[in-house]
Amino acid sequence: MGVCLTNEKNQVVWVLPPIYLLLLSCRCPYYVSRELHKVADILFAPYNYLIDRNLRKILNVDWNNSILIFDEAHNLESLCADAASFDLPSWLLTACISEAKNCIDLSIARREESNDKSQNPDNFAILKALLLKLEKRIAEVPIQSKEMGFTRPGPYIYELLADLNVTHETTSMLTNIIDDAAVLLEEENHNNSKGTVCRLESINDILHLIFRDKGNAHAKFYRVSRIE
Repeated sequence: MGVCLTNEKNQVVWVLPPIYLLLLSCRCPYYVSRELHKVADILFAPYNYLIDRNLRKILNVDWNNSILIFDEAHNLESLCADAASFDLPSWLLTACISEAKNCIDLSIARREESNDKSQNPDNFAILKALLLKLEKRIAEVPIQSKEMGFTRPGPYIYELLADLNVTHETTSMLTNIIDDAAVLLEEENHNNSKGTVCRLESINDILHLIFRDKGNAHAKFYRVSRIE
């Protein structure tokens, strides 16, 4: 059963199942739309919601086997460029290092308090050490001037990461460790009723972007820059 909406000619134009009526009566429109988009045949949204991988992930938008129509997408090219690029500010890297250390402490504490060996602190120690090396490596990149900064062709990113032994062959192990860290931090935040964002997931997004293809052909369309 449901409720039928009719027009002036008494023709049925919309049928609302009971669950939708319950949602509409009890929740705010934003959260209702987030629930209903999962079963909608047609979805209208700002196109940055589709282009940005993180927004798609947050909103749980799956565009597989879908037809995308962009209406008057004047700045679509710049949005795509932004979505296919990344920034790694020093504060973010510092926050990731802090989270890696937190994961070491949490996993050790769980082993000592409840013999929980589901997470290996050695893996998080490896992650922390790698992030510290990355921080040091970036700091060593010479900047000629604040105006000029430091810019190299896109493939340079693979040279920089290779110095840290982060390659196509090793990146999956690293992303798996970050996934474990994100789960551990999420569990801890849930236990402490905190809503803190996991910054380490940003590193995973960056790695997926860099190593998304088996080769490096796409890198020629990029530039690697460091600025003050």
